[in-house]
Amino acid sequence: MKYINREYGFEGRPPFSKDFFETRESFNLDGTILFTKKPAINLTLNGLAPVGIYATSPGGSIWNLKVSISRNKRQCSDEEFWKICQDFIESDSDFLRILKKEFTIKATKLNANSAVIKIVAHKKLNIQLQFSSLLPNSNIKIDSNIASVFAPFRGVTLGDFKLSSGNPIIKKRYEVLDYDRLNEARTKFIGKTIAFSKSNDALECLSCLTDGEELFALLTTDSNYNLCLSNESDLNELIKSAELNYDKNRLHGDGNFPRIARTIGTIISQHLVYNPYRLTNYYVNSRIDLHDGFFAFNSTKAMTSLICACLMGFNIAIDQIEQYSQDTVVGPLGVWIAFSRTRNKLILECAIPKLLEKWGIDSRIITQNIYEGFRLGHKVPPVFQSENAGDMIYDLELNSYKLIALDIMERITRIMAMPENQDINHVLTEFKSKFKETFFDNSRGLFLDRFTAGDFSMNAGVSSFICLAGGAGDEQKIVDMTIVNLKDTSKLGGYPSIPTISKDNPLYGKKTKRSDGSISNKFDDFKGSVSCLYNFITYLGLTRLGISDIASELAVNSIRLGDAYFEKYRIIPEILNPKITLDSLAKENSLTGHLMGIVGLCDLLDVEYFNDDLRPTLRFGSFTKGEHKLYGQKIFGRKFNIEVTNKGLRLFVDDENLFEGEGEKFIIRSYKENPDGAEFFIYSKGNLSLSIKPEIFAKREIDKFSFNINMGRFKVILTSTGVKIRRVS
Repeated sequence: MKYINREYGFEGRPPFSKDFFETRESFNLDGTILFTKKPAINLTLNGLAPVGIYATSPGGSIWNLKVSISRNKRQCSDEEFWKICQDFIESDSDFLRILKKEFTIKATKLNANSAVIKIVAHKKLNIQLQFSSLLPNSNIKIDSNIASVFAPFRGVTLGDFKLSSGNPIIKKRYEVLDYDRLNEARTKFIGKTIAFSKSNDALECLSCLTDGEELFALLTTDSNYNLCLSNESDLNELIKSAELNYDKNRLHGDGNFPRIARTIGTIISQHLVYNPYRLTNYYVNSRIDLHDGFFAFNSTKAMTSLICACLMGFNIAIDQIEQYSQDTVVGPLGVWIAFSRTRNKLILECAIPKLLEKWGIDSRIITQNIYEGFRLGHKVPPVFQSENAGDMIYDLELNSYKLIALDIMERITRIMAMPENQDINHVLTEFKSKFKETFFDNSRGLFLDRFTAGDFSMNAGVSSFICLAGGAGDEQKIVDMTIVNLKDTSKLGGYPSIPTISKDNPLYGKKTKRSDGSISNKFDDFKGSVSCLYNFITYLGLTRLGISDIASELAVNSIRLGDAYFEKYRIIPEILNPKITLDSLAKENSLTGHLMGIVGLCDLLDVEYFNDDLRPTLRFGSFTKGEHKLYGQKIFGRKFNIEVTNKGLRLFVDDENLFEGEGEKFIIRSYKENPDGAEFFIYSKGNLSLSIKPEIFAKREIDKFSFNINMGRFKVILTSTGVKIRRVS
């Protein structure tokens, strides 16, 4: 047995001691050694390589099958091959293809422990396939065109995990290698191969293909899989079938909003990796974050990645929710979005103890030094403000997170009938009252940081709106002033989404000399930049308030800005600015950045997250100009398609047309189903003919409702006794 220390995040351990490495032959571990019980296959590798197979077997052994090509008489690095392929990848978690003029690559899972890659050359092409175990001292055998790599059983002790300022501290985490027990993975190569060679515990297969020639690589960790029976014809049929299924069910669409769905879906699937220290799949914000090999992620980025995956209908690991639910910024929000999109109560069961431990149950307004407030949130550093860096403030952002947390904990404890609900409900009411009294500046109609001495901060920005997601806007005067401020394009409204500091602030758009002597770009250091995450949280707040037109305008502006970055750089960083300049540190697609496009998809079809009624609830439709079609969105485990035209909309669930309206554009809000029907709010710009079968959440025997409705805003209730329509203001 070999015991390898994988602790992280404190003195004497990475990243503070980069060269630290400890391995022992015998060790009295404080913790249970866990071994993987189920096999797993991923089509993404834990690095920048764009295509390959990552396989784990029962017992925890790990293997890679990686594809690369030669350019200019040398082998491409992972990063070089990624740049060649990144604009041509289409994928989900089960299928991947790269269609280029010089080659085509397709990969698909065959089952839980097998996958195949097919490469077709369209010109002379040098291919390298590298098959290896990720564990040292692995044995390699070659028999004709079948290669075997033997790897030790691998276990882990999970250790003690906690967060400090969003960064993990992991103690007592060890990787355990058992070389007395070995697992085998085999790869069969079919097609034109030149040579096999062994190098650093890896087998390299080289091939030179000419136009039209094919090369297959079939990897399996199943000892009962008869590779000898696998042939080119059968593999072609399997790949063809997988591709047809992918094209039928993939997330895609047309129109201003959904045309980007396929791109975002591919990018999210490319950020799904296997976490070898938690023995399950995780979504990562950037694959660059994997380079140190410790899988210790910033908590806000980890939870934001999970939110992106949830909103695009991907399956998520409850373990990732549990580990990072105590993130200050989006921990509670990530938990609630994951539950609301799936209705899986296991998410709530694992998260609520963590949330209660993190936030407690009290109505205290949090104060801190203004400099610490800058470090936590997206604010202009005090050194550039007229405000003193040493002053104590009631911090708007930190208290906004607390408000959101209390609101979500109240909902969770109500669903789970927990005794804590009564206390949380009382504290939430009290805290919300204190929050509005402390932070709402009636003269400006904005929530603002406030000095403990009494004065409000002069700096307004997107942080003024994130509290709306926690229910701070439950008074009409706040709703009215929010609309006024977001319609004022000279301050906070209009393109390019809501800035981190108001456009009329003297600091807006200014360059800055930083402490290291460098000069920033215009708008950098939060002087007018756009935070993709805060932009998204603000959008949720606007939908909670029911301000659909402002929310849709924000969604359109978000897509425009995100598109501009993606067209120019092929990536979207986490912080954007209207001059479309790129920070030197932004080298790879950030899932946080792609919230700019996801907001648009949510505006077309999503759940209602903050209804007082905790039943599953939908919102769909859009008044945005043009026609919009979105196919393959997964909500509640079902497949949704929506088509919005200038003359109405159609909503399909599992390919059945369940909601159709003809006449003019309209939107549906708070759609929920009752035992004998459904109820919803409808806002229409013209007279409509509606046809509805209330089976959106589950199949059941129920009649279809068909009726007409006039232009305007109405509450509609469908029951076994008929249709009730009531006009609302």
